[in-house]
Amino acid sequence: MSATGGKGILALVSAALALGALVWMNVSIASKVIDISPRAPGSPHSIQTPPNAPVEDASRPEPELSQTLLRPIFSPTRTDFVPVSEPSEPPLEPAISEDTETAVLPAPLEFKGTRVLKGKFSALVSAGDGMAEWHEQGSVVGGWTIKSIFADRLFIIAGQHTEVLSLYGNDPPVPDESTQ
Repeated sequence: MSATGGKGILALVSAALALGALVWMNVSIASKVIDISPRAPGSPHSIQTPPNAPVEDASRPEPELSQTLLRPIFSPTRTDFVPVSEPSEPPLEPAISEDTETAVLPAPLEFKGTRVLKGKFSALVSAGDGMAEWHEQGSVVGGWTIKSIFADRLFIIAGQHTEVLSLYGNDPPVPDESTQ
């Protein structure tokens, strides 16, 4: 037997062993039971392992996904995550004068939501007629001018009167002057 014939057989045996090892790994991975079903909102936050699972798999910490699992993942109304940004300029303080107190304000707006397109916020606002439309900063809606739009609040002005509308309640967080 020549030296080249021995090298060829050695290469063939090595390739067969490597292929066998890959097949064995594939079968062992495919036979593991992996549960990817979502948990109920009230379920305890601990990892439930099958009775035949090794102990070392149960020691992994579970990520906090409660808020993620409560929202629909594949929904046409789902929006991208937008980090809350602080205003670059402090909100305008309303000027209090005798004219402001007696002035008639426009009808209140309904602030429905926000979105970001090409790095700019837009607000979904209804002027009380039930029809909500997307507006950008500077738009006039129902007599109100949109001064600033943030992920969770909207600053609007009408004459000398300024209001802050919040998505999450009547008392929106006002930026702290000391942190700017």
